[in-house]
Amino acid sequence: MMCATQGREIVRYRAEVHRPREERDALQSSLESDRIIGLEPPQPAPEISALEAQIVDLNRDLDRRSDEIRHLEAHIDDLSQDRGHLESTIHHLTSEMTHAGGEILDLQQANYDLDRSREDAESTLSATEESLRWTRSELDRV
Repeated sequence: MMCATQGREIVRYRAEVHRPREERDALQSSLESDRIIGLEPPQPAPEISALEAQIVDLNRDLDRRSDEIRHLEAHIDDLSQDRGHLESTIHHLTSEMTHAGGEILDLQQANYDLDRSREDAESTLSATEESLRWTRSELDRV
């Protein structure tokens, strides 16, 4: 899961390593052909050594960058797993919330029904008490 910029960076590093290698190879080739011809150039070895040191440094940088990329990819994988767990938790909590919302609606309806039953019972009680008062007053008259 390498990022495009990281991929381009690695390609750039590889190109940087390739260029000094080509220069070194050209110098070595030139040295070899000079030796074959019998000419000894004046100390070109330091140039080759410098190029080889540059190649070693560039390879070290490339290895370090590759390690960083692997580390970042592992971190991205961990984050992806965490995201998956969080999405699962969100789904579960959303389901629980929906279920709780349904229970709240059921309880609100039951509360409404109980209020209506209480009001009906109070109305019936009031009518019964009124009827009882009327009956007592009629009995008291008799």
